[in-house]
Amino acid sequence: MLLQLAGEGRGELDAPVAHALPGWLPAGYSSVTVAHLLNHTSGLPDHVGIPEPVTAEEVFRHRFDHWTPREWVATATHGPLKFTPGTRQEHRGINYVLAVLIIERVMGRPYGKGVEARILRPLGLEHTVVPGDDPRIHGPHVHGCPTMTDGRLQERRVLHP
Repeated sequence: MLLQLAGEGRGELDAPVAHALPGWLPAGYSSVTVAHLLNHTSGLPDHVGIPEPVTAEEVFRHRFDHWTPREWVATATHGPLKFTPGTRQEHRGINYVLAVLIIERVMGRPYGKGVEARILRPLGLEHTVVPGDDPRIHGPHVHGCPTMTDGRLQERRVLHP
């Protein structure tokens, strides 16, 4: 959607994220642009302070964890950038979080509503939704059953997105 908005003249891909989201990034991150978020060349540091589940039990235990956007951004805006933006590519989930925050600011409405109006409905995807904070999948779907370390299968019907 950022590409759509930029195409409509409602944002610039070469703009610093700090201009698009004042107060969200430390001063030392001023060289990170919107384009860097989209192509994962931002250089933002690794997340610190969040659970990184490895076993099925850990995934199950943290399945309802909820982070506000401000809390999530804080986990990846500590210390210096990992590398000069634009010089390397590393996938970072925080890039998506910041992109969504920019989309919401530009559109003046929640990301999910924008996805519905701009992508899902025009494509006729009537049964596709952006879940937001709803941990359930509505309608027919495959149920996840991860194998626990003791060999048991643990059905997982709900998981915070």
